[in-house]
Amino acid sequence: MKILLFLLILIPSFLIGQNNDTSHVFERFFYHIAVDLSNSNPSEAIEITDLLYKNSKNKIDKLELLMLKANILKKQEKFGEAIHYALVALQIADNLEDHNFQSQIYGFLSSQYRAVGFLDKGKEFIKKGKAVNTKIACKITALKQRGMIDYEAAEYAIGRKVV
Repeated sequence: MKILLFLLILIPSFLIGQNNDTSHVFERFFYHIAVDLSNSNPSEAIEITDLLYKNSKNKIDKLELLMLKANILKKQEKFGEAIHYALVALQIADNLEDHNFQSQIYGFLSSQYRAVGFLDKGKEFIKKGKAVNTKIACKITALKQRGMIDYEAAEYAIGRKVV
């Protein structure tokens, strides 16, 4: 509850716009929600994430908050809802032409579709992830993302017992 009260003080800074100070505060809150609160109190984590999303003006922050919510829902095994929020985040990443986020989200979606048994749909996202991965400007980031894509592809192979 202390966090919600603090957020009520923090939110006006999001409404004005983000400078370096508010970006730093956002990152600290994001980290706290992602690491601590999402495990100890997922309902409150979602509530705070929704509040931050509603008041954020920055599209990257909105995208990150949507994916945070999707990850919290995934931990709760609410795969359908997690997929929904990841697809909304993907629309933002597509509009921004942010290949790094697109690659990450494709991997997340593939994993979620695999978890619910929609293997063909999940494999489509692996293909999309591989295609967009070649467009990531930073080669180190591209290699990391490609490793995650290949890991996801391996999960499908293991599921087919082709080892």
